[in-house]
Amino acid sequence: MPGRIPQHFINELVARTDIVEVIGKRVPLRRAGHEFSACCPFHDEKTPSFTVSPTKQFYHCFGCGAHGTAISFLMEREGMSFVEAVEDLAALAGLTVPHDSDPTHPVHAFLEHFVKSLIRVDPRSEWAAGGDEQRVTVGHAALAGVPQ
Repeated sequence: MPGRIPQHFINELVARTDIVEVIGKRVPLRRAGHEFSACCPFHDEKTPSFTVSPTKQFYHCFGCGAHGTAISFLMEREGMSFVEAVEDLAALAGLTVPHDSDPTHPVHAFLEHFVKSLIRVDPRSEWAAGGDEQRVTVGHAALAGVPQ
């Protein structure tokens, strides 16, 4: 299971992404001064209330309140998961998505301490059997969504 995508990478990806290009491939945009406008792709309307700001790298609909970055647009419009949207934008930018794998995550430390305390209480327990300590720590971390 890959780790979490580092926040600094997400910030850089959003900054490098041309939101007008991403949304413009899916919605016909028209220039309106420094921004772009269109009828909102998230609700039916006859008058454009959907704006895309290339300088601020976000979109906003004054009709339904939809707003966000290129990542959230792909998630809402295309039904992608967060990771799929990040991977799609990274491929467009020619970047490889890094994944954090931090064994010092607080949940890892807690689980390691917990399992060791179980072994101290009863050294003959099933927890003390060879390899179980690592298996339990990794298994519980995976359930908690912690990077491994």
